[in-house]
Amino acid sequence: MADWNMVAVIVAVIAIPLTSSLLLAILERVREDVVRKLYQRSKCDAIEWQNLSDKPIPRIPPRTAAYNYNASSNERILVFFKHVWGAKMQLVDRPRYLEPQVQYLRINAEALIVGLMLDPGAEPISAPAKESSLTSGGWGSFAIREGSVEGTFEFRRDEATSNNCAYVIGSLRGFSLGGLQDRFWGMTKDDLRSIAGGYPPFYRKTFKANSNVDVPHPILEPRDASRAGWVVAIGFGSDNPTTLYNANKSQDYEEACARVLHVLRGVLTTEFSTHQAFGPMLRATAEGVKKMNDNKTGSVISNADFDIFGITGSPGQDLGVAQIKLILNLFNNYGKKVLTSDEHDELEKSLPEVLKASLQGVCTWWQYINNTGRAIPDWLLDNRVQLSPIWLKDSGRDL
Repeated sequence: MADWNMVAVIVAVIAIPLTSSLLLAILERVREDVVRKLYQRSKCDAIEWQNLSDKPIPRIPPRTAAYNYNASSNERILVFFKHVWGAKMQLVDRPRYLEPQVQYLRINAEALIVGLMLDPGAEPISAPAKESSLTSGGWGSFAIREGSVEGTFEFRRDEATSNNCAYVIGSLRGFSLGGLQDRFWGMTKDDLRSIAGGYPPFYRKTFKANSNVDVPHPILEPRDASRAGWVVAIGFGSDNPTTLYNANKSQDYEEACARVLHVLRGVLTTEFSTHQAFGPMLRATAEGVKKMNDNKTGSVISNADFDIFGITGSPGQDLGVAQIKLILNLFNNYGKKVLTSDEHDELEKSLPEVLKASLQGVCTWWQYINNTGRAIPDWLLDNRVQLSPIWLKDSGRDL
């Protein structure tokens, strides 16, 4: 490999006797061109979406002596993706617009987002360095701090190329070399990508119910995020959410909570309002959901509001897959007005569980939004960034 410091020294020596600023500028340009040409065949490590395993995230062991704690910032990122997803790194060509003396790692926005979603620090804060969003011209500078991870980025265009190709350049420090929190085990990269794309942060393609059965999630396509099934699934489920979520879909999430109230009042109350025990439960549940939705918080209800159901513990502990699917489908079907006789009979057996899960789901959602949930940085969701390579400078030893 060429000695770049020697190249710099030779050019500097040649320039000593020159007094013309023009000649000095020409020689500096020659030096840059020489260095870049010598670098043009060099490669950079890259992590792409397709490099990540489709398998569920395994149990990652705690930190061991096998980890290199003196690793550079990019080496830590490579280790993280290797141990979480068995990512196979690839080598890619180094573009001319990168600084020749600096080592880089290329990553795309999807892979970076799912990596940030697994950060065990779970106290993300995103703040702009210079601008709060990308400008219409495509320029922007950003800082990001997500738990233990922090970095700075700039969105640029390579004006030396005919198509002014866009790219993001920056550095990222603090990726964990240790094990993941239990709540991430079993998730897949597609689960995380779906959440980044607008599915609620409790989403799993198959979720674990309180009765310890695996139930297909009621969200099958993006528009289902505005339906009520997933809210009730939170009440029936035991899976914890990711800390990061797509705040651009907040209106869909609010609509889903509103539709819980619609089903309670428009369908279930009609069916069971005359029932001696269920009538008061339905009215109390509807009133509790309305109060939470109006105030956008779960703190306006108390334990006493849950005691009316006469159920100890989490809702649905004795329900099977078929029963839970029937309930979730009911809440997903916004246009349904009347139950069939079979649906009526089946729901009558478990209505207190249904009502408690509805109240629990709405309460858990609003408490998540107000206390633990954090928005994925908007710039990472921007289509221009999603389509551009992200080049991470290796910032050396990452303590």
